[in-house]
Amino acid sequence: MGTKNRGDTVEYVVQVAPEFAANELSNSDTGDLVVLKYEREQVTTEIQAKLQIRDHLDSDTFGVDETLRCALGVGDDDKVSIGPYRERRDSSLSPLEHLRRWLNSMLGMRTEVCRTKMSVNPDLENRVCRLPSETLQLLGLKPGDRVILSTPMTRPVAVKALPISDDTEDRTKKMEQKAKNEDADVYVPANCAESLDLKAVHATDDIPSIHLDQDIRSRLGLQDESDYGLCKPVRVSGDSTDFLIGVFHDLSVPIVLGAIGLVVGLDQLVPIARILLMLGSIAFAILFAILYRSRRF
Repeated sequence: MGTKNRGDTVEYVVQVAPEFAANELSNSDTGDLVVLKYEREQVTTEIQAKLQIRDHLDSDTFGVDETLRCALGVGDDDKVSIGPYRERRDSSLSPLEHLRRWLNSMLGMRTEVCRTKMSVNPDLENRVCRLPSETLQLLGLKPGDRVILSTPMTRPVAVKALPISDDTEDRTKKMEQKAKNEDADVYVPANCAESLDLKAVHATDDIPSIHLDQDIRSRLGLQDESDYGLCKPVRVSGDSTDFLIGVFHDLSVPIVLGAIGLVVGLDQLVPIARILLMLGSIAFAILFAILYRSRRF
């Protein structure tokens, strides 16, 4: 199906005609997630995007913004497939993951799309990712905050986010070059911009990089026997549960002091009740301090 630049200022949105949504997207509605997929000889890229239904579009054309074009490596004349986002994760989501997804939607956690690269020590097998400092700031995050990574292939993965350093970039390039030289049967792109032919997309800059180790790339469904899962787009958003724990941690001292002041002012409470309430308030503050600190190790 052909693409065109869409007329909208919101990023990560794909626009389709009402007939196409009804016939090809299982009657998906505006705001639902759909999957865009672009297949080329060596690299297949796919990413989720939010659906918008627009009457002015033809049924054989849909609108895609420049960020999504860049993420997929799609030029003006390239054909892209689009389908409904059938979440493979719903049946196995824990109550906490259901709560996180609902909170992310309610709190409007910002999303960025990033390009996968290899990780290097000390990040390997530590469930961390590295992002540019500017991307962390756009997401409203600090180093050590948790992020949610998602692709169309698997359920989301939560990891700790750290900034990319110059040393990390240099060592990543050396590792990817080493893998390219040693693994002749596995595709390792030397340069994402060239492999995806981003010049055809008229993109002046690629989307931000995200450094992920082999385990995380596998968990996201990006890596197989013939592919290291590099140069693939991944959706990155803040973790709403981690955000709320941080808020409670910051407010724990004022909450405890307020609770103690309230208990002291209630003359009708017996002494033992006052003691128990004050101890409970202190335990609450300690619990959130421990939980907050443990999530940053």
